Amino acid sequence: MTSAPNMSRSRFWAWTAFDAGNSAHALLVSTVGFALYFQQVLFADNPQANTLWALLTALVLTISAVATPFLASWLAFHGRRAQGLLVVTLGCVAATVTLGLPLGKGYAIAVYVISAVGYYVALPIYNSYIEDVADGDADQTSARGWAVGYIGGIVAVALAFIFGLLSRPVTERPDLYRLTFVLAGVFNLVCSLPLVIWAIRQGRSPRPVATSWSTTRIFMVLKQRPRVVRLLLSYWLVGECGTISIYCTAIFLAQYAGMPTATIFALTLAIQLLGAIATWTVGDLARRWGPRNIYAVVCAVWAIVPVLLWAISLGWSYWYALVGMGLVIGSHHAIVRAEVARVSSDADLLPDAKGSIFGFLEVTGRITSVLGPLVIAVLTFFMPLSVALLAACVFPLLGLIVARGYQWQPSAS
Repeated sequence: MTSAPNMSRSRFWAWTAFDAGNSAHALLVSTVGFALYFQQVLFADNPQANTLWALLTALVLTISAVATPFLASWLAFHGRRAQGLLVVTLGCVAATVTLGLPLGKGYAIAVYVISAVGYYVALPIYNSYIEDVADGDADQTSARGWAVGYIGGIVAVALAFIFGLLSRPVTERPDLYRLTFVLAGVFNLVCSLPLVIWAIRQGRSPRPVATSWSTTRIFMVLKQRPRVVRLLLSYWLVGECGTISIYCTAIFLAQYAGMPTATIFALTLAIQLLGAIATWTVGDLARRWGPRNIYAVVCAVWAIVPVLLWAISLGWSYWYALVGMGLVIGSHHAIVRAEVARVSSDADLLPDAKGSIFGFLEVTGRITSVLGPLVIAVLTFFMPLSVALLAACVFPLLGLIVARGYQWQPSAS
């Protein structure tokens, strides 16, 4: 990473390593691994398995989204970000490893919810540390950090292949397949520890003088900076398409392309690798041509992805959809996170206000993503999944329209 000499490389890599561990959870648990286990093992005989998965996804996103702005604000105000990061990370890891046990449907779902909520709640706390590592270059730091996260996911899935955990279909050896959850938990723990240890060593931040925290304070930042609402609204709309596409792709490929589990994971690795390359460069592109222009291109590509997924059911190659997804899978996240970092760097903002901003960043990525899965859940009652996915095209187009009225902060030159 090219940055000012006074930036600590070890601090940057500790920060990005945390995202690498989270990416292992995203692939081996929340978006692909447990999705396939849920459909093909836990609810193998249920014709509404797709609908149930969409509803479970909506539940997890709702719980995490409601919690994040309050928790992120409270932890930042009291200078306890490091302790909060430690607790939610350990909770996520413990639940993820427990998924490796032969649990019944109810217990497996309950443990998965704890694991997934812990994963999502940790993200705004982790993201808030971007100010400590960006050294004034939020675009590049955010983009390259996201890219390293994808590399972590690739390494985790590669280890699952090397250890033979994906050598047999999930339906034949669910006991072997469940060990991928154990691997995800251990990998997440190892990658998360450097940032947690560094954060704890920094100690508590000074508490603001003559102020007290209250639940109403988390909304003050939106009132004081209404333009942030427009940015987050656009981010939500684009994220709807991303959530629908990503969470449905594994099931879609299994159902319409007839792919075995190992092939789906291999293709997922290809998407992640392309995503890592594309996201690594998006920070440089944003600096050169401006985040507004690059964000517009990303929105347009996301609008095309659901159409390319639908085309698979017509006999088109799945590579069109996967390449399109890989090109933008992390770009809108990286661009908006960098913009939020610039907004939160305002010296007039108190710590809890900064925590609120990163908390609301997660809200727009989580609770507002509930709408997409719910739309798909309803539509799959009346039409095939391939057709229902076309509804996702509307979201990034609306996001592009909303973003046209947002005044972007100057990026690093």
